[in-house]
Amino acid sequence: MQPKIIKLDTQSKRKIVDITDSVNEFIKESDVQEGIAVIHVMHTTAAIVINENEKGLFEDFDKVLEKIIPENAPYEHDNFEERNCPECERINGAAHIQSMFLGVSKTIPIENNKLSLGKWQRVLFVELDGPRTDRKIQIKLIEG
Repeated sequence: MQPKIIKLDTQSKRKIVDITDSVNEFIKESDVQEGIAVIHVMHTTAAIVINENEKGLFEDFDKVLEKIIPENAPYEHDNFEERNCPECERINGAAHIQSMFLGVSKTIPIENNKLSLGKWQRVLFVELDGPRTDRKIQIKLIEG
C-alpha cells in the first residue's frame, strides 16, 4: 500500500495543526481494519505529538517550550561562519533541538478501521520554524 502525504502551509513561527481526521480518512479509504499507522513528519524543524486539541494547552506548551529551549540562546547550529551555509539559511537552532525532544513520528494502532486513540487524544503536527510552505507528513499503514 502506498503511503499518503499530507501537505501543510503554516503561517506562524510555531503552530499546532490537528491532522487526526486526515489520517482517519486515509485509513477508512484504505479499508485497513487492524494494523498500525506510522505518522512521520519529513522535516527536522517540526514534530508529531499526541495530545488534546485545546487552545489553552497549546498556549501553555508554547511558553514551556520557550522556557526549556529558548529561541534566543546561542546555538552552534546558528553559527553560519563555522557551518559554511547558503545565504537562504535560517537561524533555527532552537527549532531543530525542539524537534529532537518532541520527535518526528508516532506509531498508533488501528482498530476497527480507525486510529485507536483515547477519548481526548488527537494526532498533532507541530510547526517549530514557520511560516513554511509545503510541509510534508507521511502516513504509512501496515495491515495485520
